[in-house]
Amino acid sequence: MFKQHKFFFLLCFPYYTKDKGKNIQWICYSITGNREEPKESNKTSMANIL
Repeated sequence: MFKQHKFFFLLCFPYYTKDKGKNIQWICYSITGNREEPKESNKTSMANIL
């Protein structure tokens, strides 16, 4: 028996913070259109994922 897991996709867009242009944060929109702001993530970690 396998448990059913709910999968959902997020579309993430990078944007630069107003404080420092070097810092990049990510805004993610779920497939339903709900906006979710993830915690601050490092560019290196996101680059590794991509």
